[in-house]
Amino acid sequence: MKKIIFITVILLELFMTILTFLVFDSDNSILLFQGGSIGSTMKVFGPNFLLILVLYIVTLLSTILFRKRLIVLLVSFLIFFSLWFLSGRTVGVQWTGELITGWFYISTDKIVLSKNSDCEENIIECTTVKDSYIFQLKFISGIEEENIFVGPVIRSDLKNYFNQKE
Repeated sequence: MKKIIFITVILLELFMTILTFLVFDSDNSILLFQGGSIGSTMKVFGPNFLLILVLYIVTLLSTILFRKRLIVLLVSFLIFFSLWFLSGRTVGVQWTGELITGWFYISTDKIVLSKNSDCEENIIECTTVKDSYIFQLKFISGIEEENIFVGPVIRSDLKNYFNQKE
């Protein structure tokens, strides 16, 4: 049983390696996240490479150091893997009011802020963002409200981007 758990941890760390590389190569990853070359129409809020790298290295080191003690290995791996994963949240904002959300520059969901547009030109200027639950923001556009998980890293940048009115 100990070998199976250790092999599972190693396989998860290989998965972490691939996703950490996507954060390292952010220029190509943004193209992957956007689904093409529409870079001028989307503002992408992505993970902090240094934080992701440090958490990845600490996860690897804890696996090496605690390989003989299974319980300590699992607890440390769970803590560092969870922090690493939470820090990998990515949100892209289209000027049309669409939010593309995902993890480590892999898009997983698309949210339209205002389906029946009350704003004539710029939905982003008509959208207000407020704090919600832990690591979430509430996007208010007209009468519609949407709670979105944004993670700990990009939360303040995304909130400032929407709430700066010119």
